[in-house]
Amino acid sequence: MSFEDQDIQPTALNAERPAQTEAAEAEAQPAPSEMPMVAQAELVPAPEGIQVADASGEAELLFDALEEEAEEAEEEAYEESESEEEASVEEDTQVEADADASGEASAEATVEAGGAEAAGGAAASSGGISSAWIWGGLAVAGGAAAAGGGGSTTKTPEPPTVTLDTDSGIAGDGITSAATFTVGGLENNTSWEYSTDGGSTWTAGSGSSLEIAADGDYTVVVRQTRGQKVSENSASIDVTLDASAPAIGSSDTANIDENADADSVVYTASVEDATDVTFSLKEGSDEALSIDSASGAVTLAGSPDHETQSSYAFTVVATDAAGNASEQAVTLTVNDLDEIPPEVQSVAGDSATDTVTVTFNEALS
Repeated sequence: MSFEDQDIQPTALNAERPAQTEAAEAEAQPAPSEMPMVAQAELVPAPEGIQVADASGEAELLFDALEEEAEEAEEEAYEESESEEEASVEEDTQVEADADASGEASAEATVEAGGAEAAGGAAASSGGISSAWIWGGLAVAGGAAAAGGGGSTTKTPEPPTVTLDTDSGIAGDGITSAATFTVGGLENNTSWEYSTDGGSTWTAGSGSSLEIAADGDYTVVVRQTRGQKVSENSASIDVTLDASAPAIGSSDTANIDENADADSVVYTASVEDATDVTFSLKEGSDEALSIDSASGAVTLAGSPDHETQSSYAFTVVATDAAGNASEQAVTLTVNDLDEIPPEVQSVAGDSATDTVTVTFNEALS
């Protein structure tokens, strides 16, 4: 909308004109008291950062306030122009010439009411309400709505992650002697909790880790919360915590007669409270001995000889699936046998009794 359409005569800001004519800056005929239609060319998408949906109610109030201010400004301008109708035509002509020379810079004199000043100039130049004026109002209204908490939204956090720090024993079997977990993917302004029964019950977490102390079978999941929004559960981890070492029930001594067959089983290890156990000999055990990892049978290579080696020392290690281990030190004794046959010392016969007496160099058994 141009100045001519509104019958508004712009006033040049000329400091050199006579003081008695300074008040006569414009002669304006007010437009009808209604908000101008929005120019089609001015309808543009909302600028980034302005949430129109959250400010609908506040924006309507803002438009009403700006409309009222614009109407009041137009009425004031009209009354002022009526009181100055006696100004000379020559001065009006000079004012219009000065305004043209200054590029119509003084159009702001037509509207002087608060925040409607810039909006009125934009509307007058385009024939409607400018997009800048519209989105400016929406931005203010949106800010007011956000400040009041009426238009803010809370984003649901993503599911966190949980990992078992160490899977002792056999990696990947989920049986461990220490159940310590690391929680990842925690977002700002959230709290988190964990469940050890697959999500039936929950416990508040702290930091970024959790630990289970009691032996047993568990299904661990975690989740996080922001306000009233709760994330989905993390992927679950099935864990068996076994922190108890197997108890070896076999003796700490063994024996074997000398001259026994080679590769004889001289000892069998056993445990009292475990089924999935692996046996081994600790480093430093006698090299002539070996053990079956499944059965615990200890074998002596070669035939024992008391005179050559009277005893053997070894240590049995029993390790369960969680990596817990127990040890048992064992001493194997080689029994000394009489390996020299007795010698005949004398032979005597008695014809009267019809008997023979044989004497040996050692007692016979």
